[in-house]
Amino acid sequence: MSLGFVSAYVLVRGREAAVVDTGTSGSADQIGEALGVLGLNFDDVRHVVLTHSHGDHVGSLTDVLERSTAASVYAGELDIPNITSASAITGVGDGDDVFGLEVIATPGHTPGSISLFDPALGLLVAGDALTGNDDGTGLSGSNERFTADVAAADASVVKLAGFDVDSVAMGHGEPVQGGAASILRSLADSIG
Repeated sequence: MSLGFVSAYVLVRGREAAVVDTGTSGSADQIGEALGVLGLNFDDVRHVVLTHSHGDHVGSLTDVLERSTAASVYAGELDIPNITSASAITGVGDGDDVFGLEVIATPGHTPGSISLFDPALGLLVAGDALTGNDDGTGLSGSNERFTADVAAADASVVKLAGFDVDSVAMGHGEPVQGGAASILRSLADSIG
């Protein structure tokens, strides 16, 4: 769901939901509306996954957790010290599983940036490891202006190109729906 200049995602399996990123401060109501459209509410949220520690991705964490009292919180280990949370945050990395999603360490944008991959759907939720264009037909790497380590971010793009991706959702830009593997491989080749 678009929260203005940044997106967050609600992923659903049965009657259980995961919220990936919480947007800027004040975004909890929009996340609640998205849950409602799916026939769910904050009581159904069992997982909140933070792709990285930047304020536009964790700004509504406190509000979301106040409403999702049964949710566990996850983030890349190296980013946890930079995230304010009243709840414990579980550190995750390469190969960990959260809500049936494979965690992929994608450092560079921040040291602890992570992405999530659903192999059954071919869906990659890339946080800010990737940036989409305005019409959902292209991808670029992490925005260098806000990236801690550009070389590591480029290596993360190459790493992501090794997954069998069909669609990509990211923090900024329109999602690529279908055919994302070739776009991602082309991007990796241009870096490589």
